[in-house]
Amino acid sequence: MAKAEITETSVICKAFDAVNFAVAVSDVKEHIRKVNREFLRLHGISSKECAGKTFYQFIVPEDRIRLRRELQKALRKGSSHVCFRVRGLRKNGEVFPAEIDFSIVKVKGKARLLVEVVRDITRQSFIEEQLKKRTKELMALMKSGTEMLQTQDLRKRLQVIAEAIRGLGWRRVVISVRDENLEPTSPEDIVTAGLTPEEVEFLWKNRPPGKVWRERFGPEFQRFRIGEFYYLPWSDPWVRKKFTKGVVPSRIPPEEMVDWDPQDMLYAPLRVPGGRIVGILSVDDPVDGRRPTRESLAPLELFLHQAAVAIENAQLIKDLQAAKDFVSRIMEQSPLGILVFDKNGTCISINKTGLRIFGIQSSSEVAGCFNLFRHKGLIRTGLLKAFKRAYAGETVFCERDFSIPKAHGKKGKRILALRIFPVLDEKGAIQSVVELCEDITERKMLENKVREYAEQLELKVEERTRELLELEKKYETVVENANDGIAIFQDNVFVFVNKRLTEMTGYSRKEYIGKPMFQHVPEPYRTQVKRLIQRISKKKPKHLGPFTVKVLTKDGREIFVEVNSTLIEYENKPAILAVMRDVTERLRMQKELENAQRLATIGELAASIGHDLRNPLTGISGAVYYLKMKLAGKMDAKIREMFEIIENDVKYANRIVNDLLDFSREIRLKPSKISISKIVNEVLSETKIPTNLKVINAAEEAHVAILDECKMKRVFHNIVRNAIQAMPKGGTLKITSKKSRGLIKISFQDTGVGIPKKHLDKIFTPLFTTKAKGVGLGLSICKRIVEAHGGRITVQSKVGEGTCFTVILPVEPKKVEGGEESWMKSREYSLSMMMPAYVES
Repeated sequence: MAKAEITETSVICKAFDAVNFAVAVSDVKEHIRKVNREFLRLHGISSKECAGKTFYQFIVPEDRIRLRRELQKALRKGSSHVCFRVRGLRKNGEVFPAEIDFSIVKVKGKARLLVEVVRDITRQSFIEEQLKKRTKELMALMKSGTEMLQTQDLRKRLQVIAEAIRGLGWRRVVISVRDENLEPTSPEDIVTAGLTPEEVEFLWKNRPPGKVWRERFGPEFQRFRIGEFYYLPWSDPWVRKKFTKGVVPSRIPPEEMVDWDPQDMLYAPLRVPGGRIVGILSVDDPVDGRRPTRESLAPLELFLHQAAVAIENAQLIKDLQAAKDFVSRIMEQSPLGILVFDKNGTCISINKTGLRIFGIQSSSEVAGCFNLFRHKGLIRTGLLKAFKRAYAGETVFCERDFSIPKAHGKKGKRILALRIFPVLDEKGAIQSVVELCEDITERKMLENKVREYAEQLELKVEERTRELLELEKKYETVVENANDGIAIFQDNVFVFVNKRLTEMTGYSRKEYIGKPMFQHVPEPYRTQVKRLIQRISKKKPKHLGPFTVKVLTKDGREIFVEVNSTLIEYENKPAILAVMRDVTERLRMQKELENAQRLATIGELAASIGHDLRNPLTGISGAVYYLKMKLAGKMDAKIREMFEIIENDVKYANRIVNDLLDFSREIRLKPSKISISKIVNEVLSETKIPTNLKVINAAEEAHVAILDECKMKRVFHNIVRNAIQAMPKGGTLKITSKKSRGLIKISFQDTGVGIPKKHLDKIFTPLFTTKAKGVGLGLSICKRIVEAHGGRITVQSKVGEGTCFTVILPVEPKKVEGGEESWMKSREYSLSMMMPAYVES
């Protein structure tokens, strides 16, 4: 029996140690008699360290007295079970929250043992603490919601939210209202809690622009996101670099913080359900000094949505009130009478204009007491059909004569224009009917008068139109038959040309109209014309001109026109009227006259010089002849060479004198019928041809013309001599003739050095030469001789390839008065030899 009891006791001890709770058994004197393993583990002690101690020694001293007093009280009352919450104490001094259940074991009615069950409630305490915190936060949310409902002022609503968030453990709170660009429009848009006025002013002055906030809500900051919030720790180097300015310094010393840095940032966007951001919430300086977590920020997210909805509702209320005020202003300021009827036909609103039209003193006489279908006062029975159509969904326009009753202060007939239309709700059902009315009595009277005046005016207009058409025909006749070209430009484009301008240039009207004016001006002169147009546009002179300019004709010619221009209005747009006169022939004759006068002066000078030089040259020639005769047998080679030089220079000087005298004389021709080939042969036989030069005479023997043989030989001789001088290293001179349409063309083509392009225009100009010797009269005299025969001489040349002179002569020149010996004054210059065209104002 004793052995069985021992076994049972052993089993009980094992079961005692297997209990998951810390269990201790004490006597009534509070000394520990037995503890299980969980008790030893919970307090971090061994069974030996537990022997002889009271369970009070495993409780913090501050809780021992209270526990002893409460336990003694329970024993006196005879209680069998009591529970207490105390702070347990481990061997290492660590304190933990604990819950102790005391079970009192009684024997014969007296307490003998105390069974203590100790539970570590650290986790449970944390949950209870969090539950209390959440309850507090929800209560704050409910309280703020209640306070918000008591005001419609947005700033007051946001202040309630800011204070509620501050009450949840954040020392400083900032809520800012933002527009669509995330910009606050005024300092009133910033609501704070816990900030000084100086800090609020600092925030406003250093506010970041909206684009910066968009970046802060962008992808670059997503790594700092906690739910709806963005937490930027100051310990992050990137954050310190990004936010060096515009941050309000914290007033909390770092030693009061746990893991929150005084410069950490926490903010979140205030989003409405559609996702649009209407504001920003920023909080810092947590009371517990800890960094935020998703759990700790969960209640704040409720405030985010509450603040966003508050801002949106305030804006909606503001917009609704603005719309209401706008509609009210429209009603009161409308020049039309406006009457609104509900769906039952009762007038619910009338504006001031409506009262005035119907002569009603107050809206109370109509609004709420006048019904379309029960009264016959203002609205006559004949108008009920129109209202019934409006209540059926139609829009009705009509005019009605009204007899205003005496009861409304205005007597007499009035004519009203009415528009009656239904107003539908979102489901398409008729909500009300609106009547717009306008008193058109005076307008109708005016319309009748205007109609009478219009009939009279129409007759006058017809008469005036006939006069204008006749005047237009006269102007058209004058313009179309004018001797000058007339053009109108708008934006440098032709919009009108007369018949004479088309005759001058050969272009048709279609080829002018709509085309830029500059394409009819030669390229070198467009810049000057553009400057003139710019001057007209800037200074806007009434008249500009006359000035001379070149224009292009359809056949490629360039003609001179004298232009007079003025600014006009053409088809209600600014335009330039230009009157153009062809002055090509006038300028040519003017130039020829100037040249003739100049050449006459040169001729007189040449004749004087020629006569003055002829006598000394004759003396020199005679003296040389005498010395040669005197020294006939005594001259050595050097003396003979010197005499030859003197004789050759005398001949050269004499030739120049002859040229000067020929240039100064009038050309008289002794024409005879002669072959061109014969003249060429005689010239070639009289000319010394270098051995390195080849001459090909292909002139036709049959080509016969009536001309002065001597003078024409001089022309050919001059051309051949020039060709030989142009081929110092040898070459080929080919002479050909061709007969066509009563003309003979004699060409002298050499393979010499050629003539530069810049000299071609001056080659026939008197006194122009590029040679070291000579006065430049040879080709000029040749030109005079050829033109005296009624022909012309031309030249074509390319440097390095050669030159071709062409003499064009008539087979039978025109007979002039004077018999066989006749003369004609040649034209020294033609239009093609004029100086480059110019534009002069």
